[in-house]
Amino acid sequence: MLHIHVLNVRHGDSIVIQYDGPSGTVYGVIDSNSTKDVPCAALTKLEELGASSLSFVALTHPDCDHYSGLSRILKHFQQRIAKFYSFPLGVHTSGRLKEYAQIYKRVYEKAGDEFIRRKIKEFIEILVLVKEYIGEDNWDEPRGPSSQIFPPGFAGVEINVLLPLPRLKGPFFDMIKRGDWDVAANETNNGLSLAFNLRYKGHEIILAGDGTAKSWLAQKQEITRGLKSLRGNIVKLPHHGAEKDNTDNVLEHLYGKNDGNVALISANGISHPAQKTLQRLDKKRISPYCTNLSKYCSNIRHIDFSMAKKRGIHPRLSRFLYSNSIDGKIHPCQGDISVLIDDRGELSITSQYENACPRRGELNFL
Repeated sequence: MLHIHVLNVRHGDSIVIQYDGPSGTVYGVIDSNSTKDVPCAALTKLEELGASSLSFVALTHPDCDHYSGLSRILKHFQQRIAKFYSFPLGVHTSGRLKEYAQIYKRVYEKAGDEFIRRKIKEFIEILVLVKEYIGEDNWDEPRGPSSQIFPPGFAGVEINVLLPLPRLKGPFFDMIKRGDWDVAANETNNGLSLAFNLRYKGHEIILAGDGTAKSWLAQKQEITRGLKSLRGNIVKLPHHGAEKDNTDNVLEHLYGKNDGNVALISANGISHPAQKTLQRLDKKRISPYCTNLSKYCSNIRHIDFSMAKKRGIHPRLSRFLYSNSIDGKIHPCQGDISVLIDDRGELSITSQYENACPRRGELNFL
């Protein structure tokens, strides 16, 4: 059985993969986000599942909303993580890690914002911990447009890396060399993002990281040259459902011609997912599961139904939220989302809060 847990970390990404395969149960982690005073969601989930070791940890790209708390996971499972996958850092180039540490130290000293300083410090710590606890020999930097990886214990699951493409690494390295203080949270970093394609029991799951529209359309051009086309029926949308990175062309590329498609969205409930993205999913009859409630689906209490319609809010959702809000507070939409594909290939999706969603047709009875 294959379980994919998309965790509610508000802004950012965190995914835990659990596979019950021929060699037993193994676990993998893709990204982590947590704030200073909040437990690391991925670590909490792994402890809940009873994980004593990890097959792999992956860091998709160097934005702090994808690596915060990752150092805690590395420390907890020290010497018990088999593989580390990262965006292209060039760590196998002699002296590269030392060079990064020196540059990041200068960036740390230059940054005036304490939040940025803390995140830069954690990124340096992650590089040191991976080298110490996992080792450079077990540190891979896979790239697209489609290259298979083989994390230990995942026999039976085909895992391919779709992004990044080799030619899209330049801007990040330029920022490092310049010593830009915002290197820990810069939108240009999204061009480096890893994206994964898992095929299991007739299902195709795409974990799209923060891959940009430019990256996905370039990847599409590459796979037309003899590689297997994408036919995702479960897609964790790129960049938290941002409008510009989930265009019609990108969605058509990721989903192919499949029916009954599902979109998983790591939503912050404020800026992500975008209203336009949700409308595109509606048009394509793709069922969304959002960790947090989109602002386009909330703030209903003081809006009458006619105004809700003008703002693009589904009237059934307006009625549902209005009648179920408590003291004007609306809770996260789905919270943690778990996808399960069993040994027979049966698919089920459960969520922490199991709130009904009109975009999935669950309020049609109203």
